Amino acid sequence: MGTARQFLYMSAEGYAATAGLDDLTTLSKLVINTGGVAGVGIDMTSTKISNLADPVASTDAANKAYVDYVAQLNSFDESPVVKSVWTAAGAVAKGAGVYISANNSVSTGINNVDASSRVIGVAELAIAAGATGKIVHHGAAVGVLSGATANTRYFMGRDGLPTIVGSLSSGDRTIQLGISKNATDLFVNIIDYGKRT
Repeated sequence: MGTARQFLYMSAEGYAATAGLDDLTTLSKLVINTGGVAGVGIDMTSTKISNLADPVASTDAANKAYVDYVAQLNSFDESPVVKSVWTAAGAVAKGAGVYISANNSVSTGINNVDASSRVIGVAELAIAAGATGKIVHHGAAVGVLSGATANTRYFMGRDGLPTIVGSLSSGDRTIQLGISKNATDLFVNIIDYGKRT
């Protein structure tokens, strides 16, 4: 029989120590030093890494659940995403409903002014005045909401941003921007109900 692999680690007391593979389950942190040799990888010999947390930093490893979640967000099989590029006549916030304000230009929608409430989509990202940006006309607009509850209808507020119906003021047009898929993503489905609150 061969010798079991031993790993060098820093003990809780701050001393260098060795452990066998079976002992590593109790470690809270394992740092692997390649001795400064670039390009040295770690051969896991088909051993899986389990209980990996969701990544926070851009250099963190990702677990399968996180990768599957991102793949689902990027999947267009459920419904095609329809986008086009427009020039912003004025600054447009991320997620704001927009209307055609001039030749090939859009502006932030205003739900209590009829001409400004003819919404064609929502801004995928913030767009500076005079710059171009993508407008999502239908389908998933990723990251335009914050703290939303899934399956909640969002309407255009007076500032053009998505809001729930209870936040509309008297005289505002009832214009649905879409329905939240989760806490941050809006499934854009513009419906102008043609009535005021």
